[in-house]
Amino acid sequence: MNMYLEERVGQLENLSVDHGRQIEIIAKGVADLTVTVNERFDQVINEMNQRFNQVDQRFSEVDRQFDKVDRRFDKINENIAELKTGQIRLETTVTDIQQTQQLILTLLQDRLK
Repeated sequence: MNMYLEERVGQLENLSVDHGRQIEIIAKGVADLTVTVNERFDQVINEMNQRFNQVDQRFSEVDRQFDKVDRRFDKINENIAELKTGQIRLETTVTDIQQTQQLILTLLQDRLK
C-alpha cells in the first residue's frame, strides 16, 4: 500500500508540476497578448490623433480662407458705401447745375424782354 501511495503522490507531484507549467504558459500567453493589444491600441490612438490633427489643420486653413473672404466682402461693402456717397454727391451736383442753368435761363429771358 505504501508503494501505491508513493506512486499516487508521485503522480500528483507530476500532475502538479504539469499544471504549474500550463499555468505559466497561459500566464505568459496572457501577458504577451496584453502587451500586443496595448501596443496596437497605442498605435491606433496615435493614428487617430494624427488624423484629428490633420483635420484640425484643414479646418484652420478653411477658417483662414473664410477670414480672407470676409475681409474681401468688408472691402467690397466699403467700396459700395463710397460709391453710394459719390452717387449722392453727383446727384446733388447735377441738381445744383440744373438749378443754376434754370436761374441763368430765367435771367437771360428777363434781359431779353
